[in-house]
Amino acid sequence: MQRIDFEQMTATAAEAFATHGIAGIGMRELARLWGVSLPTLYYYFGSKEQLFEAVCDGVYSRALQ
Repeated sequence: MQRIDFEQMTATAAEAFATHGIAGIGMRELARLWGVSLPTLYYYFGSKEQLFEAVCDGVYSRALQ
């Protein structure tokens, strides 16, 4: 089974959202970037909006430290 590195995934997503905007990149492209299947991505994050929330939570947590 493939190990999922959530910290790396959210960091990559943050870069993609910053570059393309949330509407400018799809879950399929993000799954391809990470080398995971689209169903795997949806299993862990549910939706692009939930992935964006995870990115924001990570940024906020790091800012508080």
